[in-house]
Amino acid sequence: MRKFLLLSLLAIFSLGSMAQQEAAMQQMMRPLPTDPGTTIGKLDNGLTYYIRHNEYPKGQANFYIAQKVGSVLEEDDQRGLAHFLEHMCFNGTKSFPGNSLIRYLESIGVKFGEQLNAYTSIEETVYNINNVPTAREGAVDSVLLILHDWSHDLTLATEEIDKERGVIHEEWRTSSSANLRVLERQLPKLMSETRLGYRLPIGTMEVVDNFKPEALRAYYEKWYRPDQQAIIVVGDIDVKDIEQKIKTLFGPIPMPQNAAPREYIVVPDNAEPIVVSDKDKEQALPIVEVMMKHEQPVPDEVKNTIPGITADLLLSMATNMLNARFAEMMQKPDVPFLQGSVQDGGYIVSKKTYALNTVIVPKEGQLEEAVKAVLCEVYRAAEHGFTATEFDRCRSEILSNLESIYQNRDKRQTDAYIQECVRHFIDAEPMPGVEMEYQLYSALLPQLTAEMASQTFAQLVSMTDSNLVVLSLNPDKEGYTQPTEKQLLTYVHQAQHMRLPAYVDNVKNEPLISELPTPGSILKEKPAKFGFTELTLSNGAKVYMKKTDYKDNEILLSAHSEGGTDRYMATDRYTLKMLSSFIASSGLGSFTKVELQKALAGKQASCSPVLGGLSEGLAGNCVPKDVRTLFELIYLHFQPLLRDDAAVQSALLSMRQQLHNRHATPMTALRDSLQMTIYDHNPNNVILEEEDLDKCSYDRALEIYADRFADASDFSFYFIGNLDEDSIRSMACQYLATLPTVKRNDKAIDFQINPACGVRENRFQEKQEQPQCIAVIYQHTPAKKDLRAEVAVDVFGQVLDMRVLEIIREEMSAAYTTQASADLGKRGINLYRTDLQIVLPLKPELCDTALQVVDDILLDIAKNGAADKYLSKVKEHMIKNLSEEEQLNSAWLSWFRTYMEEGQDAYTQMRKIINGIQSKDVAKVAQQLLKSKNKITVVMMPEK
Repeated sequence: MRKFLLLSLLAIFSLGSMAQQEAAMQQMMRPLPTDPGTTIGKLDNGLTYYIRHNEYPKGQANFYIAQKVGSVLEEDDQRGLAHFLEHMCFNGTKSFPGNSLIRYLESIGVKFGEQLNAYTSIEETVYNINNVPTAREGAVDSVLLILHDWSHDLTLATEEIDKERGVIHEEWRTSSSANLRVLERQLPKLMSETRLGYRLPIGTMEVVDNFKPEALRAYYEKWYRPDQQAIIVVGDIDVKDIEQKIKTLFGPIPMPQNAAPREYIVVPDNAEPIVVSDKDKEQALPIVEVMMKHEQPVPDEVKNTIPGITADLLLSMATNMLNARFAEMMQKPDVPFLQGSVQDGGYIVSKKTYALNTVIVPKEGQLEEAVKAVLCEVYRAAEHGFTATEFDRCRSEILSNLESIYQNRDKRQTDAYIQECVRHFIDAEPMPGVEMEYQLYSALLPQLTAEMASQTFAQLVSMTDSNLVVLSLNPDKEGYTQPTEKQLLTYVHQAQHMRLPAYVDNVKNEPLISELPTPGSILKEKPAKFGFTELTLSNGAKVYMKKTDYKDNEILLSAHSEGGTDRYMATDRYTLKMLSSFIASSGLGSFTKVELQKALAGKQASCSPVLGGLSEGLAGNCVPKDVRTLFELIYLHFQPLLRDDAAVQSALLSMRQQLHNRHATPMTALRDSLQMTIYDHNPNNVILEEEDLDKCSYDRALEIYADRFADASDFSFYFIGNLDEDSIRSMACQYLATLPTVKRNDKAIDFQINPACGVRENRFQEKQEQPQCIAVIYQHTPAKKDLRAEVAVDVFGQVLDMRVLEIIREEMSAAYTTQASADLGKRGINLYRTDLQIVLPLKPELCDTALQVVDDILLDIAKNGAADKYLSKVKEHMIKNLSEEEQLNSAWLSWFRTYMEEGQDAYTQMRKIINGIQSKDVAKVAQQLLKSKNKITVVMMPEK
């Protein structure tokens, strides 16, 4: 493979005599220091640890164990054991036998599957316990003990292993997809018959169903060892205290003698191209991937140096600029592809072999043209490079993002630090810290040029068959002609010889708003709930603002007005289904969508319309420096949209192909059946089909949008975050008080598409490549607006979720996962309802048994309420979540809007209400649902 010449990057920054250049090179090749805020250490047994104090969120910490261990380390008769072992970490350790680990963590508010989780990949396995309350020293000690047991003291009891086989079998069944089936068949060829080609983490069901427990224990003892593990603790903790506890607890774990070496597989070069064309009946759209393999562009030992960081930055900028070209092309209706994109990274599942991967999704019947069109752009970028204006925009975006992160450096969320530590340990990724990274990039970026990015990208692109890999995934359906391997290779060769002229970057250098009207005024100002301030503007619009310090780089916008699109439902139901797409394809002011994206490069501000059945509004955000841009975007959304027929035609063609192929996947049948059964085949509850696109009118969409934003007088604009109140007042006068107004009664009209009443069941069979059953239960009952009742319904849903998962997954092994949720909310004008939904992906032969289990659980809750072991865990979880939400701008925005629009204070008494929920309150929810006798069951079974 071709080697990337880092010396060329060194030369960029080296000037002067030979001696000076050599000294400069040696200086730049020195590793950069790691973030001083994170304590990093290694025990004598080889275990690494990362510890950092962080108070966002306050009073909590995240605990991780990262392991350089994955399915690639399995022998042929162990395929699936790495993933199986991950499951077993939740099924019994020395200190937490059976399922007591999950039950204990739930008792301190850590929810299984949400804050307690893990993943296994081919090269790594990572476990996490998040949002642990640190005020309880016992909780911190217990969680560290769990990490210790995962590292060294799993029980791996035979009975627990045998119980988990069925769960993993169901995970394999439900995770099966067209892409995965093709990959499983073709991965050996793609990975040149190396072990990587035979080690998808789920493994083989022959091994999962039949391995002897001793084999799993042997794998655990061989690979779960200190030199491959890192303990990561970040949160509101005492760093010195945690460090000492890690040393005491993990230090005695022995490092095995004569430990097996941990080696990484490099996929060998292929002198001849590897071309694969495969198909599947559930593949909805054809996809072609063209990969050009190469060495790891920045070796691990160079990543944490200035040249390494520079090379990585230039690679990222090059692919970002090319992807921006593809995004612009996709706005045109005559391009032959629905999607084109490039990315440079690990080759399929390899960590040590890299590839430039070009992904192409052709339009119907245009696979050849699509492959050529996308690849021609790749080859054009390699030959002619990128323009100065493209590079300047890309650089501005990076600097703006970095500045935003830097401004908020003292209030970063814990998870951001966690992920840096995980990648530093497993992939040797640099971890210099926000301050050094900001200073380094701020110094580097002005020195970089479009020519440097062009040269870097050119090194990725090969014009030969050496290390070329082409993968084509195709629908298996009547009327579709699958390309042969020979044809695919021919398309690539033809694209290599189709020379395009240098790219021309069309940029519009105009202000967003060419001429501003005379500012309006503030008629009235007064304090409002939760520390907000209310402004009444001269055109009748209301502005609510609240300054906070939760995040230094965030201002949120939400705008709301009663009205909505239900009023057009009778005559425009099909246009309404495409309304969001039509709006997104249109421009603002004098700028098309593409021109606007270019004009906003380097700006951290966004604003989008939100159109619902009963209301319309805007949602947006910005950083403090770009607040004027946010107001400009608000202003422009109240002006007529810029018509863009070409972009809309492109969107329609894309949607047409998606709809043409939507029935290829069984989940479409399930979604359609659910919608039609729940809403009793209501003709206004439209399921859009391909032929319905001819009933959609762009002209009418523009009229509807203009009508919804014709009157700003009944709009309320909410701003919250690190804002300057005087600036908000000034800009509200200039940009909001000058918005159009008309005198009309624009109250919402409820078209009332309500769920069916009574007991209904829809069972149907669907042909599936991997037979599986999915059952959905939906129950509903009328309700009254009441905050305590809302909380009781939420608690009921969570208790039900725990009980259903406990029996159907853990006792019956009938499912990999289950979901149950309930909520009481507003469903129309002065209409409130309690909804319960349960989703069960099931082993087909246990479907009826599982449905009966759900009925029995509901009856038991209605009769006996919620046992304390469930109720206390749910309440603990909700109180902990509330503490997190109190530090979020988004939560305060939601609470204030609920108060202003519904007259309900959803915050002040929340802790008291949660703590006051009793077993009888949960029982009452179940009783009301059962009494209503409104139950809809939809079951999709595999075709026999």
